[in-house]
Amino acid sequence: MSHFAIFVTVKLKPGNAEAFKPLILENAAAAVRDEPECHEFHVIQAEDDADTFHFFEVYTSAGSLDHHRETQHYK
Repeated sequence: MSHFAIFVTVKLKPGNAEAFKPLILENAAAAVRDEPECHEFHVIQAEDDADTFHFFEVYTSAGSLDHHRETQHYK
């Protein structure tokens, strides 16, 4: 079975990591919990730069990612 995966890098404005981290962790948990076509959503904070985050997300298809972008927890 094929899946659709993306790897995203987000660079925050300096000093925003502490506020951002719990929000993105909740978004990732909600995506896996509430979206049947979101199979994985990993959040990685860069060790050498606290303001850089990486996301590894796996969906059933590209359309599943489009659906993810329309959910309340994404917005």
